[in-house]
Amino acid sequence: MLLSIGIEDASHTPPPPPAARLWWCHTVRMLILSRSNHDTLIRSANSSTSSALISSTTVPDAPPGPPDRVAVCFFGLTRSLRRHTFPSIREQIFNRLEEQGYEYDVFLHTYRVDMVENYRSGEHGVATDPHEWALLNPLRHEIEEQDAVDNELQFAMYERFGNAWSDDPTPGSLRNLLRQLRSVEHVQKLMEDYSKQSGVKYRYVMFARPDVRYEYPGLPQLDAFGFDDKNVGVAYEDRAAIGTMQGTKMWATRRASALSYMNDTIPARPLHSESLVRYHLTVRNNITVSPLPLCFQRVRSNGRAVFNDLVQCRKDAWRTSPWTYADE
Repeated sequence: MLLSIGIEDASHTPPPPPAARLWWCHTVRMLILSRSNHDTLIRSANSSTSSALISSTTVPDAPPGPPDRVAVCFFGLTRSLRRHTFPSIREQIFNRLEEQGYEYDVFLHTYRVDMVENYRSGEHGVATDPHEWALLNPLRHEIEEQDAVDNELQFAMYERFGNAWSDDPTPGSLRNLLRQLRSVEHVQKLMEDYSKQSGVKYRYVMFARPDVRYEYPGLPQLDAFGFDDKNVGVAYEDRAAIGTMQGTKMWATRRASALSYMNDTIPARPLHSESLVRYHLTVRNNITVSPLPLCFQRVRSNGRAVFNDLVQCRKDAWRTSPWTYADE
C-alpha cells in the first residue's frame, strides 16, 4: 500500500532530475525486495509446522552478523523458568556472552502441557506457566502440544527394549527422553533454517535447557576450546552442548542412532540418554567429546533442585582427557 501511494504522488509532480529519478528507482526496488524476502520467510515458517504446532514466530531478521555471533538454542519444557531459573540464564549465559564480545540470537522449541507428572522427579500435578517461555525473547520459537506429539513418537518401538532407569518403574523417563530428542532436533532446525534464509553465520552454537539453574562462574571463555566440526563441548553429555554449527548438529541429531544403539549389543539393550550421546558421536561419527566446565542444577516444576548435578559437574568438568564410548 505504501508503494502504490508513492507512485500516485509521483505522477502529480514535475519529472525529477536524472539523479533524483535514479535514487527514487533504487528506493522502490529495495522496498520490493524487502517485501519479497519477508513473504518468503513467512511461507517457509508456515510450511514446516506440524499438526501439533501451537505457536511459532517470525520476527524481523537480525542483520547479518560478524563471525563472532552465537546461537543459543533452548529445548524441552520451560517448567521452572519464571520462578527459578531465568535469572541465572540471564546472568551466567547471556551476560557472559556479552562480556566475551559476542552478539547472540535465541531460538526455542518447547511443549505445551497443563501439568507436569513425573514419577522419577517427584512432580505430581504441578501446574505450568504457558507464557514463561517469552522471558527468553527468542528470535524464532516453536511450541507444540505434547499430547499430539506423543502420538507421533512411536513409544512402543523403544519400550520393547526395556527400561534403563531402575528408579522409575514407569515408562515415563524413556518417553521424556524421546520428547527431549525431538525437541533438540526441532530447535536445531529452527536455527539452521534461519541461518540459511538470513545469511547469518554463527561462530558457535549452544544448546541448553531452560529448566536448569546455572552456577557461577557460568559460561566459560569459548575461544579457549578450539572447537571445530569434529570436536563438541558438552556438559552432563546430554543436557548442554557448545561447538560449531556442524559439530553441534551431530549432537542434536543423535535420535537417528537410537535403534542402532539398542541393537548394537547381544542381547539388545534399552535406550539410555548419556550413552546414546557417546555412541552417536564417538562410535558412529568420530566426533571428539570434550567436557565443559559449566555447572548447573536441574530445577523441577515444584522448585526442587537436583543437588547431585553439582557433584557430577565438579567431577566431569575438570577431566583432563575427552570422554570415550567406554568411559562410564
